[in-house]
Amino acid sequence: MAVTGDAAARARVRSGYVTLVEELCARLHRHGRTCVVTVMPRIRGAGAAFAYRRLGALADTVRYMGYDLHWSLGEPGPLSSKDWYARILRDATAEVPRDRIEVAFPGYGWDWVPGSGRRATHLTWHEAEALRRRVGARYAFDADSGTPHFRYARGGERHEVWYQDARGVRAQLPLLAAYGVRGRGLWALGFEDPGVWAAFRGEQAERGLGR
Repeated sequence: MAVTGDAAARARVRSGYVTLVEELCARLHRHGRTCVVTVMPRIRGAGAAFAYRRLGALADTVRYMGYDLHWSLGEPGPLSSKDWYARILRDATAEVPRDRIEVAFPGYGWDWVPGSGRRATHLTWHEAEALRRRVGARYAFDADSGTPHFRYARGGERHEVWYQDARGVRAQLPLLAAYGVRGRGLWALGFEDPGVWAAFRGEQAERGLGR
């Protein structure tokens, strides 16, 4: 679905996936169940195999994967950003009813060795924070993207870690409100900063905490 071949192959996959979702949602609805479809955002050439408008008409919820703006085989950087969410939401709301859109936030991060060409190491929020404390790295927050990050050295190599926490989620959530979207999700349960749930509920950060 992410990198489906040529234009003809993408057209077949797009059509076939709509048929699958139509049949699946119909069966789920007959049993009183909810039908949720998870899709990649249409960005950087991705998402060509998804017929968003048709999926939005069939599914109860269309969940956009709002993570991996920078990914494991790319350059270091935020997994999501305010500007990126604005682009996703602008396209999504043009094709899918707002009350059916959900944006899933990352509860994890990547640990890159810049310039190595190696795949970055996956870290949950718990692992990222434990690592930051263990190596004595300063917590830094990129206000433009709404994302925490830090750097450290190990074995003669320079590492750069970007991840997401409750502070970042609070910084990015207003983008959803600006587009009239209330649905929010998370990848994945158990990865996340526990404060994310309070952020989703609209509660303020606890006094004295940085996130």
